[in-house]
Amino acid sequence: MKNRASITLAAVALVAVATIALAHPGSAPQRRMGGGEGHFMGLGPRIVAYLELTEAQKAQAKAIHDGARASIEPLMEQRRQTRWSIEDLLDGENPSASSIGELVITNRKIDDQVRVIRENARAQFVALLTPEQKAKYDEMMARQEERRERRLGGRGEGGGD
Repeated sequence: MKNRASITLAAVALVAVATIALAHPGSAPQRRMGGGEGHFMGLGPRIVAYLELTEAQKAQAKAIHDGARASIEPLMEQRRQTRWSIEDLLDGENPSASSIGELVITNRKIDDQVRVIRENARAQFVALLTPEQKAKYDEMMARQEERRERRLGGRGEGGGD
């Protein structure tokens, strides 16, 4: 009985940690690629106008975005399936903390793959910009980071670590 309670407690703790990690503001799955007309990786129409992208740049940015999205979508589906597997294990009569932990690690690896795809897409996008546009973009990103830091209260990526 004690062993079963320990396993259940470990599984609940592991899921709690995973849930906190997934809700972390820097977590890859929490960020959207953006969508709709004039959007590219979260760059809305106002930002596209602010950067004064040419039609050619918009077309290239859309191609980069579409390629990244095509790479990310199957990973996110795999991630959902893994999350459902975790739920199934937790709903089972005798949840295995090690099995749940392996699935959480799998999801973390998927998060890392998604982050790399997004970083590469963003680098490709930045490479499209003129020096003037890049300066505007860098300034915009710095302001965004400052706002994020204020929201987090100086906790940064580590969530207060």
